[in-house]
Amino acid sequence: MKPLRLIADGDQQKVKKHHHKKKHVPLSFYHLFLDRVEHFSTEAQKVLGDCDSQAIHQTRVYSRRTQTALEVLPDELGEQVELLRKQLKRTRRAMNGIRDSDVFLEIIEKRLGSRKNRGPYEMLRDYFEDRRKRATDKMHDRLQELSLQEFPSRAIAAITDPDASLKVDGTSLRVELSSAARDDRAIEQSIKKVTDHWHHVDSLIAEPKTFSDGEELHGLRIAIKHLRYMIELISQMKASQSRSLVAYLKSMQDAIGEWHDLDELEITITKFIGHPSFVRKELETSRILHGLILQLRNRKGRILAATEPKLKSDRMGTLMKKFLHQMEPSNNHRKEHSVDSAAAG
Repeated sequence: MKPLRLIADGDQQKVKKHHHKKKHVPLSFYHLFLDRVEHFSTEAQKVLGDCDSQAIHQTRVYSRRTQTALEVLPDELGEQVELLRKQLKRTRRAMNGIRDSDVFLEIIEKRLGSRKNRGPYEMLRDYFEDRRKRATDKMHDRLQELSLQEFPSRAIAAITDPDASLKVDGTSLRVELSSAARDDRAIEQSIKKVTDHWHHVDSLIAEPKTFSDGEELHGLRIAIKHLRYMIELISQMKASQSRSLVAYLKSMQDAIGEWHDLDELEITITKFIGHPSFVRKELETSRILHGLILQLRNRKGRILAATEPKLKSDRMGTLMKKFLHQMEPSNNHRKEHSVDSAAAG
């Protein structure tokens, strides 16, 4: 299916230029939102076509980025926005089984090549490949039910009024950005959301239970991810410097993400070998896989030992304060005045 082109040619080139050259060029909320919608829609169609792991990853990423953009819209657009938000969540949920199987298969394949006794690892590989196939069949049915090809038109309708012309695939539509989705309101709301997300992350880090409970630690990762995506959105709207902050948050997110994947794999293997009949029939396999569980636990311990001190340091607070300082109107006014003065000179 041909992807729906949501942005006028000039604005599309502006977005692509921003992505590729990483220049700090302010972009409107409207075009950033539609850019995310288009990427999500295009990647989702690829998943329906060949179920490629990279397409699944990109669909999940852009579903979250689109959801972040929806988050800054005000309450008066709540009803139609909530429908879009639910569809994004359901799309990700439909892909979770495949994503987990791909991660587990990658971990097993890395260990498989260096093992003389390959049998237990091959047994796990076969198990996860079968699980991926079943998850794929289920996902295709679920995505067909979600009618993702209609998502772009619903997204446009959710934040626009039919009062001005917009061309989509050469067809002129009567569309005008809703006043509720104006740049000034989107920026104001995104700054508030960034602050709220930061405080939430900070409170989770300060909670002693966070680093001793798997679910709490996973919740911290999700909170960091929400904060990062919101910072990326507002950085594009305000052309602000956020590279160091985004890199720091991504490194923490990735570290906790690896911990969580290893923890889920450990739980799965424990269930796989946990039945008494399996131990009786596959005693040597059970012994080897118990050794793998020990390896996973050791790796989890090293990740946590390296990550927890970094999160409890003042690094994130320093970077966040610097970022939010850029968002203050007085600082932006001085920056613009400086640029104008330089141009006049």
